Amino acid sequence: MIIFGTRGRVVAGARKGVGPCVACGQENHATYGILRYFHVFFIPFFPTAKLPAMECLHCKKALMGKEIPERLRAEIAGAVFTRGRVLPMFTGLVAAALLVAFVWVVGSQESERQEAWLRSPAVGDCYVVKLASFVKAPDSRSSHPYGVLQVAGVAGGQVELRVGNYGYPSG
Repeated sequence: MIIFGTRGRVVAGARKGVGPCVACGQENHATYGILRYFHVFFIPFFPTAKLPAMECLHCKKALMGKEIPERLRAEIAGAVFTRGRVLPMFTGLVAAALLVAFVWVVGSQESERQEAWLRSPAVGDCYVVKLASFVKAPDSRSSHPYGVLQVAGVAGGQVELRVGNYGYPSG
C-alpha cells in the first residue's frame, strides 16, 4: 500500500500556432502542462513541479520544459498553470491545517474545563494525587505512592478531604 509519494497530472492547454514544428514543419501545436505534487493517501498536499509542454498536432512530436524557447515556455506556463488549476493541489495541506486547528481548540477547551473543575471543588469530587504530598504514609506505601482523595465538604475557602485506604502503583 502506497501511503505517500509524488504523482503527476496532465493539465490541458490551448491549441496554438507557435511556429514551425522542429520535426515536420507544421504550425499547429497543443499546449499542456505536467503538474507534479506530493500526496498522502492519494490526497494532494502541495505541488512540487510545474513543467510546460507542447505537442505538434500533425506528427505528435512533444517538447517539454527547457526544450521549449524561454518566451514561449513562460507564456504556456502562465496559460496552463492558472490559480484554479494549481490550488486544488493544496487540498491536503488545508485539511491538515484544519485538523491541527480543531485539535488545538478542543484541547484548549478541555484544559479550561479541567482548570475550572480544579478551582471550584464540589462535595463528592475525587482526585488522584501523590499521597506523600498530603499524608505521612508508612514505608509499605512507597511502592504505591498514589491514592484517591474525595471532597467531603467545602466551606469558607477551605476544603475537607477524605483519604482512601488504598494506594496505587505508579505504573
